[in-house]
Amino acid sequence: MNCPSCKSAVGDGERYCERCGCDLRASGGDPDRGISWQSTTAGVLPCPSCGETAITADGQCERCGRARVSGLDRMELAVPGVAGVTDRGLLRGRNEDALAVGRLSAGPNTLAVVCDGVSTSPDGDTAARVAVDAAIVVLLDMLARGVPADQAIEAATGTAADAVAALPGARAAEVPPSCTYVAAVIAPEEITVGWVGDSRAYWVGAYGVEAQQLTIDDSPAAQLAATGVPVPGVDPHSVALLRWLGADAFDTRPRTVSLRPDAPGRLLICSDGLSRYAKDPAELVTAATTGSPADAARALTRLALEGGGRDNITVAVLPFPPPAQEA
Repeated sequence: MNCPSCKSAVGDGERYCERCGCDLRASGGDPDRGISWQSTTAGVLPCPSCGETAITADGQCERCGRARVSGLDRMELAVPGVAGVTDRGLLRGRNEDALAVGRLSAGPNTLAVVCDGVSTSPDGDTAARVAVDAAIVVLLDMLARGVPADQAIEAATGTAADAVAALPGARAAEVPPSCTYVAAVIAPEEITVGWVGDSRAYWVGAYGVEAQQLTIDDSPAAQLAATGVPVPGVDPHSVALLRWLGADAFDTRPRTVSLRPDAPGRLLICSDGLSRYAKDPAELVTAATTGSPADAARALTRLALEGGGRDNITVAVLPFPPPAQEA
């Protein structure tokens, strides 16, 4: 077993990596069922003074004030058939995105979940982390039991929503922790995506011959644009979130879409820290088709950083069809 943060070898049963201190509980699996997964929650280390995991925007422990390093400024995750990167970006004080990737050998199926903490809510990073961890476990379990991908995504989204709403003090807070959500499942013949908010999914055909956005942002502008009514993007109200995960959310059911490509390609799911730099899906093609899935995830992250890196950036790259061998 290797540490998902620094890639050092770690022994079975160890809780923390001896080299970097990463929490090894944020990855797991069930070899007997062919399940494996990783999550960026591994990068969040408890404060050495008081054990708190929450970090303020200026990098201090939320409980005792000690200077902290979250471990989430940048992380790369990979399991066979899917790779992802999360990066703090150039301007944000901390990374409020979260990512989980997984694989089920039966099928095979590969999957990923990206959540983006809502910046206007407190502890959006905590909301994103609990959401991806809750979702990835349910997704893998239900797929292993033969549940169809769209139903598995719906159940996983509901579990993620409940986990965010159950955060301490969330139900009593005037503005509780919240996040957006997108999840994808890649099967040998079909791609299924579910989302709440403005985190996105893109399909990029092999050799860049096709590129399309599969999701529709849950914002007034995007909803109207989908019906053919354009809304100026400069109006802040036109891009306000209509749906999210949080204790104050009124609709957390995922919208879902399925695609049955007739040729190989790659699915991308990402936070708006990347999509804001791609007004047209075609702008993602070169980076998305670079090398391995891990190479492509790095190239897409670099595209956003070179575009300004104004927000946290998280992207997962999932080839279609999923690789049959765990190589």
